[in-house]
Amino acid sequence: MCGIFGLLNRNREKIDRSILHNMGDSIIHRGPDDSGYFIRNNLGIGMRRLSIIDLQTGHQPILNEAGDCLIVLNGEIYNYEYIREHILKKEHHFKTRTDVESVLHLYEEKGTDFVHDLNGMFGLAIADFDSKNVYIYRDRMGIKPIYYYEDHDWFIWASEPKAIIASGLDLDLEIDYESIYFFLTMEYFPGEKTPYKKIKKLAPGHYLDLDLVVCDFKVEEYWDSSFPSEKRGISFNAACEEFMWLLQDSVKLRMISDVPFGCFLSGGIDSSVIAALMRRIHNTKIKTFSLGFGTEKEMDRFDELEFSNKVSEHIESDHRSWIISGDEVRESLDKILWHFDEPFGGGFHTYFVSKMSKEKVTVALSGLGADEILTGYEKHLKMRFLRYLMFFPEFTYRLPVKMLHALTRNKKIEKLSEILTKNPYSRYVGWMRVFREDLISKVMTGEFRRRTGISITEYFSMTWDVSGMDQDDSISYLEQRTTMVDDFLNYTDKTSMAHSLEVRVPFLDHRLVEFMNSLPLSFKTRHREAKYILKHGAEDLIPTEIIYRKKHPFFLPMKVWIKKEFKELITSTFNDAASTPDSILNGDVLLKLLELHNSGSADYSWEIWLSFITLRWFSQLKKTRNNQ
Repeated sequence: MCGIFGLLNRNREKIDRSILHNMGDSIIHRGPDDSGYFIRNNLGIGMRRLSIIDLQTGHQPILNEAGDCLIVLNGEIYNYEYIREHILKKEHHFKTRTDVESVLHLYEEKGTDFVHDLNGMFGLAIADFDSKNVYIYRDRMGIKPIYYYEDHDWFIWASEPKAIIASGLDLDLEIDYESIYFFLTMEYFPGEKTPYKKIKKLAPGHYLDLDLVVCDFKVEEYWDSSFPSEKRGISFNAACEEFMWLLQDSVKLRMISDVPFGCFLSGGIDSSVIAALMRRIHNTKIKTFSLGFGTEKEMDRFDELEFSNKVSEHIESDHRSWIISGDEVRESLDKILWHFDEPFGGGFHTYFVSKMSKEKVTVALSGLGADEILTGYEKHLKMRFLRYLMFFPEFTYRLPVKMLHALTRNKKIEKLSEILTKNPYSRYVGWMRVFREDLISKVMTGEFRRRTGISITEYFSMTWDVSGMDQDDSISYLEQRTTMVDDFLNYTDKTSMAHSLEVRVPFLDHRLVEFMNSLPLSFKTRHREAKYILKHGAEDLIPTEIIYRKKHPFFLPMKVWIKKEFKELITSTFNDAASTPDSILNGDVLLKLLELHNSGSADYSWEIWLSFITLRWFSQLKKTRNNQ
């Protein structure tokens, strides 16, 4: 696990080594154990290393025997031993035991097709000085990030935007207000979007081909989530057996480590199954970690420690838990914002459970991704019901819903009116969005509105293709390529690496994802029981009460924190916005939302939170630029 970075001077001027050091120093948290730098003329490549495998000789960058190929890699390749023993047919002289060197030699033999043999999470760069190309890859599911920047003089890439900015070069860091609008709507920056116009994300399953001769690049796709219209012909019992075998093998591969490892344990079925499989494979006590918010009445619905403790007792794990307070979150806010490089919605729980875990382990497994591949969310069931309404003429259901919303102003009815559409993008965005369009138009100032272009629905339809998919597959596809990547995996990477902790996600082994995407919906959801195949397969692993208890989404207690621990800070921030002529958000409107929320008249938890975080981020950015 590392942070990687590099840059190409398009004017063919030699790279100053201090630039690479500045970039590396900015992300030392990603790799506190080692650093490495390479410069050849107008190309510079560097890394910071968190040692996981081959602690002694795993220094990067790694050069091949001839010295004409170089690699840096952030992440882990779980099948590297298989690659080394079974795929690499030619003789190679290995200088290390790392997974990284196996990838380099695999590239030498297979060229850019090497990536199809990798099972892992990765952001990597290979410089081929013979062909005069640099190839920069992001893993299939988007677990590890790659950001890049380009202008007339520079092409720069890194694991985090802060490394690009820390280069000290005269870069164009103009804010992308359309991206900020997308964030306020969806709670994350979708697709290639970041807060900066010229800093973009490389999409999952893509690689960037940087030509060192012409100093230009192109982006190519090498993998995408696929949902065949003809589902696999297999019995449920056979599918369940194969699914559980793939999951256990995925867990086993992700336990390869030369440092201590453990597991996040929320008390839900996903992380509980991962922990139970780890116990079965390891055949000794494993370390598990849970986060809670307290059992007092107002916090009880957010807390799952009761269930994580039951699972821990069942598998006899070495368990630690931490009840986090709103005050602790508030005091860490600016530090977390710095690690994100952008406004953010969730991620606090992963930040704090990672902080606790790092005291005992360097690697932790997580149950993240199960809902996205197993149709585990409530929206799948509700949208399936709504689909039947659309067999009737539109006026028979749309007009009554609009009238009901006009009378009640209920947020759930408002959401219902948005998702009653045959457009799959409008349906998905309508379900997932935080800010409704009429409200966000009031919260944005006039100048902000003038700087936005297309709608979020238009952006989704331009970026992801769900044509030919049925409703359920289109929802799962969009979940796997948008919310999971740009929200959940994004905050998991940033908040865990803030503490130099590597988090591995067994449910997102691409073999498992491909298998589940090929199965009929009835194997995933049956009789209104979501994740049915997992629940059936887990009956000999964890207690039945954990398997079949009502789904308990992991919600942060924002509603409570806004009224208590964050009340003063949020009020002050909104007052500042109201009195600042060039504020991007309308402070008077936000203060009204805050008043309604705190009085109990309405729940605007996430609208208030996203607005507050956006203003806080802009304030930090302004201070940083004024000090430069």
